[in-house]
Amino acid sequence: MVTDHHDACARQTRDALGNAAFTTVFRRGQALSLNDALAYALDDPAESKPPQTVRTASAELTPREFETARLIAGGLSNKEIAKAMVISRRTVESYVEHILAKLDFANRTQIAAWITAARLGDTS
Repeated sequence: MVTDHHDACARQTRDALGNAAFTTVFRRGQALSLNDALAYALDDPAESKPPQTVRTASAELTPREFETARLIAGGLSNKEIAKAMVISRRTVESYVEHILAKLDFANRTQIAAWITAARLGDTS
């Protein structure tokens, strides 16, 4: 059962990133030291502070949009994100819409995959 969930998540992430990017990011994850992997898994604040803005080839996310994207990558719903950020659900929906538009993404899975790639140093 756990394997089925893992395989489904891996397939969904591979679909969002593409095979080459998925393979690259997966290998980078495998190469992490135990301490780095634990810091990543525990979302150590010292390791994951957002920069003032996050730049990509086509977009610039605000710190609050970046925080929203990180929470999406953590698997939180809009309601849970609103509670964590102490804002309204409608504000979260607005942030999600802005992120999707700025990054030219179609869904939350792509946001999560992008955040994962950024954490591992591959924002391409």
